[in-house]
Amino acid sequence: MPQKLNLPENNNYGDEERVYISENNCDYFKEMRTPYLVHTNGTTKIIVQTSFYNQTFMTTKCLNSNSSTPDGEKCFKGILSGAREGSCKTKYTSIIVYAYNVANKKIQRVPIELPVCCYCGINSESD
Repeated sequence: MPQKLNLPENNNYGDEERVYISENNCDYFKEMRTPYLVHTNGTTKIIVQTSFYNQTFMTTKCLNSNSSTPDGEKCFKGILSGAREGSCKTKYTSIIVYAYNVANKKIQRVPIELPVCCYCGINSESD
């Protein structure tokens, strides 16, 4: 059985974690996540997880950035020419999971956002 980690945004996950450190690129971590709850439209739904149907996903997230801010950890330091700068950003994608709706007692498809990539976004030079 995997060891549980205390994840700040949601602790309803089983996980396995691995951190990747790079001298010039973005530091990131990958982990297998098995969600048990999803919060959408002000309601909480139970994600279907059985021994026959397991919804587990590999996620990747930058260690020192937030995709909603333009300035994460600096990357490609000393490599870019001119006034160009790079900052680490986490890319998200939308996937569908199956969740149990307690109100109508049915399983439904629910879209969720997962972090899938950490990349170095390059700011253009101003001319």
